[in-house]
Amino acid sequence: MLNFTETQLFKSKISILTIPRENFWIFKSGAIELDKESTVIGDEFFIIQVLNDGSNIGKKILELTQPLSLNNISLFFISNYFSDLVLVPIKDKTKALEILENPYEPSINEEAEIKTFELFKKNNIQPKIVLDSKLLLTGARSGDYVEVLKQTAEAISRLNVMKDFPRIFAITRTPTEEIGLLLPCEEKELNNLRYRKSTIMGSLQDYYYAIVVDLKMLPLDLKGVVSGIATKLLRLQVNEMSYLSLGKSGLVLVPDLFLDIVERGL
Repeated sequence: MLNFTETQLFKSKISILTIPRENFWIFKSGAIELDKESTVIGDEFFIIQVLNDGSNIGKKILELTQPLSLNNISLFFISNYFSDLVLVPIKDKTKALEILENPYEPSINEEAEIKTFELFKKNNIQPKIVLDSKLLLTGARSGDYVEVLKQTAEAISRLNVMKDFPRIFAITRTPTEEIGLLLPCEEKELNNLRYRKSTIMGSLQDYYYAIVVDLKMLPLDLKGVVSGIATKLLRLQVNEMSYLSLGKSGLVLVPDLFLDIVERGL
């Protein structure tokens, strides 16, 4: 699995790179530079991949994260066009698999939501909706993976010199080799990435807004944040969402048709 996410929001830049341990040489070679505020998580993780069927996506997030959080297992969560990926510390692998193998009906109870948002309030954390960036949740066509990876590598190599690089961008190569993309909807920003539209699948008209949660004041292994946020949105009747764990922040994607509800509810 490979994931790269870049956000330039609220006067700060956040990048996350999730790679197999055998590819850690990328950092040592200097191909990707870490700034002074970067954190490398030393723990090893295993990946649980759940394919998307397009139905009740919000509930699926809760089904995957709530039982793990209730059993004191920390996790990172990465949604993409094709699937949901749950990263769990390798030390919790057996326990996590046993939990998820059992049928579980998630409950939209307010306890997890209240606990999460009280913690946010205590640490002056306010989820913020990025209104000036419309996003596309897409994927690369199976016959165009190589071209998309090449174009992505070229775009990332221009990060430090290209002032018009999208404010929010993500690429995920799943364990089953699909390539999910989070791209700008705005034509100029999309053109800057130089993807051919014929290589991308998914709607280029249906767009999402990002809700950014700054988590840098909280422990990286904090439990319950993903399920707490998902619970709140589901209680607001937002039944479609995606979530990307960015280590020191979280990125929640909601379709534009839910924007008014989210603005009132948050």
